[in-house]
Amino acid sequence: LVHAATDAVSGQPELKATPVSVRAFTIACEGMLVSRKRITLPEWLQHTRITIKGGEALLFASPHSATVLHSLLINHLGEARNRAETADPSASHFRTVVFEGDKLDASLFVGQERNAATLDWLIECLGKEALTSAERRAVLAGSPPAGGEDLGPLICSCFAVRHAVIQKAIRAGASTVDHVGEMLKAGTNCGSCRPEIKRMIADENSQFESSTGSHHAVA
Repeated sequence: LVHAATDAVSGQPELKATPVSVRAFTIACEGMLVSRKRITLPEWLQHTRITIKGGEALLFASPHSATVLHSLLINHLGEARNRAETADPSASHFRTVVFEGDKLDASLFVGQERNAATLDWLIECLGKEALTSAERRAVLAGSPPAGGEDLGPLICSCFAVRHAVIQKAIRAGASTVDHVGEMLKAGTNCGSCRPEIKRMIADENSQFESSTGSHHAVA
């Protein structure tokens, strides 16, 4: 997408100097796939690949129907003895999960939209060495046993750290971007999220000062 010019120190590409053309993209369905193994999706499918604990997560969107896309993508999971599927064509929700013993090996969800809380929970499940029978049933059902919390947008793509997690760290005392990095690793790899983390810290400080009535002179 971007040209080859990069910063000599950080390696960051010149994103803002890359000309692009933009056109509307009709989305008929969205989905997510978490897997212990690297899975190659079709080149025509718009998707993002995120490294997570124990494997990777892929987020995708398509102009094709959920029924068609799910039928296609299950072929990319490979052969598996312990695979289960659920489908609700009327609601355009399709799920396929693969277990290796008590461990979650892969989980594919395709539907009309993605749920951030479900994605975070699936990532957590993939990082576990074993799931309980209740957790395995919940994965197939497509929702956390206790509902789950929406952690907001992804801030650090390198380490899959979301807005609410960083916000919680800031409220717990992380007063600098480096401190957030020490606690969560966010901002310690490519560095592209550091300005956003810095803004979040400034916003939290501003809200705290407003709530306490504190005022500071700014030079």
